[in-house]
Amino acid sequence: MDFLTKVLRPLKRLVKAVARLSQPPMAMLNRDIPAKHVPMTQLLIGVNIALFIVQILVFNFTECFALNSSVWYTYITSCFLHGSVSHLLGNMLFLSFIFPPIEKKYGSIFILLAYIVTGIFGCALFALFLPNAHAIGASGSIFGMMMIWILHNIMEKRPLLILPALFYFMLEGMRSGVSLIAPDGIAHLGHYGAALGAFFLLPLMLAKRK
Repeated sequence: MDFLTKVLRPLKRLVKAVARLSQPPMAMLNRDIPAKHVPMTQLLIGVNIALFIVQILVFNFTECFALNSSVWYTYITSCFLHGSVSHLLGNMLFLSFIFPPIEKKYGSIFILLAYIVTGIFGCALFALFLPNAHAIGASGSIFGMMMIWILHNIMEKRPLLILPALFYFMLEGMRSGVSLIAPDGIAHLGHYGAALGAFFLLPLMLAKRK
């Protein structure tokens, strides 16, 4: 029973995120965050789900807002789009695990800023090496947040907790290089670029810890 509860918990978070979309975003940002309340995480999940529904219903929507190296706004919009239900669910489940502890520590505005900034860095590195390719997905921002999670745990003096994540980043770095020669349909460069972008948010993290 405990195992079933753990499995269903992320799905319950997705449902709650959609329900909370009716609340004004600024009202969610301006109030204190209780121990188990992560409004920006829930809002981001809800927005990703809502836009995926729009992708299904609106013809050519994905093509208009997918990453295009020559269109500046797609460096942001592409971070909220997905190619399939499994793509969406995988990213949202991962987001629901990584984002909450960071939001509780550094706040809702930081989460939104980190999602966008790391996503832009991921898109920029991808577009730099593959300017004619297109990409969509929140995984860049999620990888950026994973690096922020690693930095957070280093500052919390929990080095053993981050070893698996560091090993995964090493693998992703190798995949990024290989993907330039043999593309596999996954934007590995975007993942790595977003992780590098997380370091630009380190001064803000240090300031919030004082």
